[in-house]
Amino acid sequence: ERLLIYGIYCSRVEIAIAILDLICKEKEDVRLKLEECSKRANNGKFTLRDLLVVPMQRVLKYHLLLQELVKHTQDAADKN
Repeated sequence: ERLLIYGIYCSRVEIAIAILDLICKEKEDVRLKLEECSKRANNGKFTLRDLLVVPMQRVLKYHLLLQELVKHTQDAADKN
C-alpha cells in the first residue's frame, strides 16, 4: 500500500511542478517567499521544485540497492 502512494506521487509530480512554476510566474509574492524560505532552510542550494522530486529519486534507488545486496550475498539460498 505504501508503494502505491509513491506511485501516485511519482505520477503526479510533473503536474505539481508545472503548477508551482505557473504560480511562481503569476504571483511574485509567492515566488519571493519561496526563494526566501529556500535561502533560510538550505542556503539556497535547493528550491521547492528540487525537493518535490526527492521522494521519486529515493524509490528509484531502492531497486539499485537491492541489486547490490543480492550481488554481495554469499549463500545462494539467501538470494531468494
